[in-house]
Amino acid sequence: MSDIIYNEPEIRKMIALLRETAAKYKEVQGACTSLGKQVEGGALIGAAGTNLVEAINQPLNNSLNRIITKLQERANYVERELEQHLRTVEQNRGLFG
Repeated sequence: MSDIIYNEPEIRKMIALLRETAAKYKEVQGACTSLGKQVEGGALIGAAGTNLVEAINQPLNNSLNRIITKLQERANYVERELEQHLRTVEQNRGLFG
């Protein structure tokens, strides 16, 4: 069986980047929600304002939620797999070779 080669610091950077990206999307979502409230408060009147608020509150925020959730799920998955791999390597140290 061949050795699995990986770069743990790079994997940890990837996990951090996934979490950082999710946090930035959450900031974007907050800004969009704030904009929606401003528009709702009269910043843009009429059908255009109503349509913009609906677009922000429904499809945009829903899409951002899905992206945030997936990024967090991927970060958690990669971290779990890395930790499991490290535990397995430690448990099997000395058994082969």
